[in-house]
Amino acid sequence: MTAQIRKSRTRSTLVALPLIALVAAPGCGGEAPTASSQHQSPGVSSEPDLSNGPSGPGTAKTEARLRRIATTTPTPLYYLGAAFHGWPLDDAIIFSEGTEAVGDESLDPGQTLSVGYGNYCSEDSCASRVEVAIQAADAVGLAYADGCSRLRPVRGVPTVEFKRAGTVFLFTGDLAISVGSTPDVKLAEEAATALRRPPPPAKIPLIDKACGRSPGEHGPDMSGEAGPQDYALPDFTVPRIGGGHLRWADYAGKPVVVVAGDVTQVAPAVRRLAKLTSGGKSPAVIGLIWDPFGDKEHPTSTTVIQRKAGTLPVPVGYPATYPAVWLHDTSAIDPNQSGVIGFLNGKGVPVTLMPTDASDTKIRAAIRQLH
Repeated sequence: MTAQIRKSRTRSTLVALPLIALVAAPGCGGEAPTASSQHQSPGVSSEPDLSNGPSGPGTAKTEARLRRIATTTPTPLYYLGAAFHGWPLDDAIIFSEGTEAVGDESLDPGQTLSVGYGNYCSEDSCASRVEVAIQAADAVGLAYADGCSRLRPVRGVPTVEFKRAGTVFLFTGDLAISVGSTPDVKLAEEAATALRRPPPPAKIPLIDKACGRSPGEHGPDMSGEAGPQDYALPDFTVPRIGGGHLRWADYAGKPVVVVAGDVTQVAPAVRRLAKLTSGGKSPAVIGLIWDPFGDKEHPTSTTVIQRKAGTLPVPVGYPATYPAVWLHDTSAIDPNQSGVIGFLNGKGVPVTLMPTDASDTKIRAAIRQLH
């Protein structure tokens, strides 16, 4: 199930990781919750008595609070929905420099938002059985990571585990989303199933250096320097509209124009490009359709997308979430506003990126750069 509450042009985003995607709008939610006392800041471990009762304002008030916080910041807010593994959403706390900002409902730069499930208290402190914390990626301290291991990426999102802290970190955009759990840290990996936005390319070398480049690798010697790296579109194979598959490997060594976006953005763009590229052959043109706001686990059927797209003059893949998101994130073009046209060289590295509503003059100039 995917639900949306949207206000035109708003950039305040609240995302429930497994299935729910909400865009918060002013006026959503109800009475502000009461602040819990002496909560621990994210990353501080303790072993309170699990038999003690729950703490926090509860699910309804916490979701209302998250919506209010979302209206104050362009930062996407991630959580796990109303409950996770039977544990209810109990509290959402803003921390400034490790201290709870009591009563604060505005997430400012440098602050951390901690969302807790299954809260419990012991003596004078409270903790959560599952915690999701949103903070700036630069605050994680990858350059000083100790005991960091690379995990399998989640839909293209680099994912690592800090073993000593018992926490999984997912790097998406300029954020690090940490997920920790008590007593089973493996729940953290399960909780990350819906993240989709890869980080900016500049973050990749530091992650590789601190935690290894492939799943199962560990952080190498931090004294070495990261080598130069081209940021090529990752390999993919996706279903092709009309039958068969669209394989990136089939275009290896060739310049390609790739159009990414939802069906209303991709279909008219590939028709324009076909007229400017000898029918999509010089250079080759392909399309990648995804739904930025739909359910990624259960996307709209191909039949519906094909009906909306109509006859297409070039190969178009759907659903193509991962490569399409990679192009959007690399271009920094907001999927709310436009699709992306990527002009990629024979190595798959973008030479030029522009919105799908770019003029024919700009498109022709970008094509000339590829030849």
